[in-house]
Amino acid sequence: IVSPGAKVSVTVSRSGYVSKTENYTINDDLNTTITLTKYPTVTITPNPSDATIKYTVNGGAEQTVTGALSGSYAPGTVIAVTVSKTGYQTKTASYTVNSDLNETITLTKILTYTVNSNISSNIKLEYNGTSTSCNSATTCSISVPSGSSIKYTVSANYYNSQSSTDTISSNYTRSVTLS
Repeated sequence: IVSPGAKVSVTVSRSGYVSKTENYTINDDLNTTITLTKYPTVTITPNPSDATIKYTVNGGAEQTVTGALSGSYAPGTVIAVTVSKTGYQTKTASYTVNSDLNETITLTKILTYTVNSNISSNIKLEYNGTSTSCNSATTCSISVPSGSSIKYTVSANYYNSQSSTDTISSNYTRSVTLS
């Protein structure tokens, strides 16, 4: 029994729901409904679908799942993910859960770009501010994400050098003939 004018605080909680606290001043009989809100649902889907997702929740222990990550999380939860698959460029992302989240993370395929020369030469491949040099070689390769532009330069003493840029969407071999 509570005396009239008494202040009462009621907290309702349930697993998978956001807890709610209501404050009341009792003047008569109190009959009320407190509605709880379900935790937001999170779905993170990798493309390709069999990629591995390593993730942490609020900086906790790293967990791993192959395929989609899904679950319900309290508002304010921070989920950090690293999505990877052999032959693809790894991607990382971080999400703060405040509402339902449905995210697809698409990985970019890693391709091989190769330059073949008809004679032993100096081959330089440049991609995204970095370069790979193969000296006194007839073949030089670099691994890059699909859609990359690679500049090649092939030179040798007493020959005219050749240089150009290729943008690739599949494994590619450029044959160069120095003369």
